[in-house]
Order: sequence, then C-alpha cells, then structure tokens
Amino acid sequence: LTLVALLAVTTGATAQTGYNGAALPAGPDMSGSVINVTAANAQYVLDGAYGDITGKTINFTENVTSLLDLARPTKYAGSGTTVSGTTYTRTLSNVTFTANSGVTLAGFYCTAGATNWSVNKDVMYLNNVYNYVTDGNGNYTRIKTVSNVTFDGLTINAPSGTLSAVFAFGKPGYLTMDGITFTNCTITNSNGHGLYFCSLDQDCMQYGAISITNSIIQGTASSRSGVIIEGVGYSNTVITNNYIVGN
Repeated sequence: LTLVALLAVTTGATAQTGYNGAALPAGPDMSGSVINVTAANAQYVLDGAYGDITGKTINFTENVTSLLDLARPTKYAGSGTTVSGTTYTRTLSNVTFTANSGVTLAGFYCTAGATNWSVNKDVMYLNNVYNYVTDGNGNYTRIKTVSNVTFDGLTINAPSGTLSAVFAFGKPGYLTMDGITFTNCTITNSNGHGLYFCSLDQDCMQYGAISITNSIIQGTASSRSGVIIEGVGYSNTVITNNYIVGN
C-alpha cells in the first residue's frame, strides 16, 4: 500500500472529531499568545486539534491527572505531522508550559523510534479506527523533534506506577531534544524517577541544551533518582540552584 498524500486523514469531518469517534472537547481561544487549557482539552491542544501551538504559552487552568504526550504524531493539521510510508514525523517547538496557582499535573513523556502496534498505539491517533498504516507486521516509526520548550512554575505529582514524572526515550535519528528548560518547578514521583531522559543507545544519543534551575525534583521510590540524563552532550546541560533528591 502506497500512501499517496501526506496527512490525508486531516481533512474533512474526521479531523474535527476526537479519537475513536468521540466528540472533540470544546476548545480554547487560540487567537492570543497564551492558551488557557482545561483537563478535558489539554492533550488535544498539545496534539494540534485546535490549531498550531508553535510560539504559544500553554497555561493549565485545571488539574490534569493523566500523563501528557509531547510531540505526538496526530491526525490534526495543527500538529504539522507528516507521513511517509510507515514513518510519522512531528516537531514541537517554541512552546512554554505554565499553570494557574494550585494546579497540579501528572507529568509529561516523549518517546520516539521504531516500534510495534502491540507495544505503542500512537498510530490510533492518526485514525479513528484501527486501520493504521504499518509494514504489514504491525511495525511503524515515530520521529520527533522537541526544541525550545520551557516548563515554567509547574507542580507535577506523578500517579502511582509512573516510571518517571517527566520522561524522554529515544535514540539518534528518531528523537531530537534541544533547548529544554525547567524553571521554578516542583516535580515529585513517589513511585519512580523525577526526570529521566533515557537513551536506547547510550554511546550515541545526545540530548541538546537542557537547563534546570530553581526547581525541586524528587524521585523518592527505592533505587530511583531525582534526575537522570543519559547520553553524551553534558556540556550543554546546566543544573543550578535546585533541590534534587533520589534514593
């Protein structure tokens, strides 16, 4: 099967629905530089359902109890997702995340690479039904670029069973992260790591510039860490004036 058009699924009524045929939640006002999101539409905003979020500040106005997926390839034109055969590519850039006073988030994750439908069902977000495009054996690839993204003043309490409150996982050629900033954040995970930037190939993976300042990050479970950043490129990592705890 040859895919003859990029993002054909972003046109028509399909793009105006939620996932698996569900109604799309009421969206925020996208006209300004600050987008105030609710628990119901937060992931849809990140997925580009209401428009491009490049250059926007995403402000959480309510508690969000599910982990939020960053740079997920989706069916929505606002995501900028491109499709080539069984490869799905998405870029998320120049975005700042903030929250109202007292609002708590469950966390964020960003994974990329070659995978199988039985392991990661990202492709369902490109279609309402399970007619995903794979190589015939359920295999497909996600390529993600995340750049110049700031987490400012967030309170994150990871739910039970979460490996890491903030988690990135990939290998060279599949995941690029650069210009990632955490400032004035409180990140707690009583079940796992606080912040874990993992590499599938530790000798080759390189995360770009990462800055963590004026934050409290706690990974309080047994044998878990406050912060782990694997791969080379540590000269681009700046960690200053924080309280970081791990067991």
